Amino acid sequence: MENRKYKENAKGSFEKYNSQKESFFTSTGEKIFFHKDAINDLRNKCNHPIVLHIMPTEICNLRCVFCSVAERGEDGRLFPDLEMSQIRKVVGNFKKMGLKAVILSGGGEPTIYPRINELLEFLHKEKLEIGLITNGVALAKKIKPKNLNYLAWIRISINSLDYLGDIQIPKLNPKKTTLGFSYIWNPLTSKKTIKKIQNKIEELSSRSRVEYVRLLPDCNLETEELEKAHKKLREMTKKLGLPFFHQYKTHITPFECHLGRVHPVLYTDGYIYPCDSLVLNSPVGDKKFHQSYALCRWDEVNKYFTGKIRGTLIDTKKCPHCVFSRQNKLLFEIINADCAFPEIDRKFKHVNFI
Repeated sequence: MENRKYKENAKGSFEKYNSQKESFFTSTGEKIFFHKDAINDLRNKCNHPIVLHIMPTEICNLRCVFCSVAERGEDGRLFPDLEMSQIRKVVGNFKKMGLKAVILSGGGEPTIYPRINELLEFLHKEKLEIGLITNGVALAKKIKPKNLNYLAWIRISINSLDYLGDIQIPKLNPKKTTLGFSYIWNPLTSKKTIKKIQNKIEELSSRSRVEYVRLLPDCNLETEELEKAHKKLREMTKKLGLPFFHQYKTHITPFECHLGRVHPVLYTDGYIYPCDSLVLNSPVGDKKFHQSYALCRWDEVNKYFTGKIRGTLIDTKKCPHCVFSRQNKLLFEIINADCAFPEIDRKFKHVNFI
């Protein structure tokens, strides 16, 4: 790992590096311009799912203080795990509409979904790109080595080191799988924690290529506090050097909601939602996926998504803590205006994960 400072003698080097990492490895919206077929459909008022986010289980092996899905019932979940028959049906319907990729996350911890290997094998057989968001704790134990090669990328929450002495990450083939990490600044963060993370990333980099470590504050913070946290974290990121980068997410109520037209979410409760972060709008003490935000049930996908686009997916007044306003604004402009295609960086990675 090149754990060094940014080249400060090159004007704007940190900002350029940070912007590139954010665009390549997070969903900033620009990747939509690699999908002219989807843009044409949207302009014709038709939905076009490109990536499906699946949250197969609510069960988790950690209890992070910043968890946005903290309300899971007394036994660790409010709903049973998704059935493979449900997943197959939803994936099949979305594939007919243009689906190219799937992200697996939680909810809970996806690697402890009892049928995780069957799920990975099914998605691979369907020729879909697969991304995995995990805390890494059970990664080596639960996923078969051959199935790791089916992953286009893995993002591991290194916040697991806030609670455990260490985590074991299997060696990955960099030609097949991009390895990245994420850390959310939270009340447990200390200088000792950051040093522990740096040491772990350096250890892992000796046998696997670590593309990035994403830093961001807890988006559950109120807007003013979130902005203050971003300013501090950006300065901290500059000091930490490569491969760390800072992702900027803030709360802005969008004019209309459209992200779910290209990036829908299948949650454990069997409903389809417009994004994976609507839980940020839940009140303290009731952090969960509220079905009042749902678009349709898993068995209503074909009927709902083949209908014509008519305005917003949901009433955005219910989403004062939306972190996808940038994406929603871009999609609104595509749907409602014949805007020209901008020049895009052809070096973008994982363009199906918009």
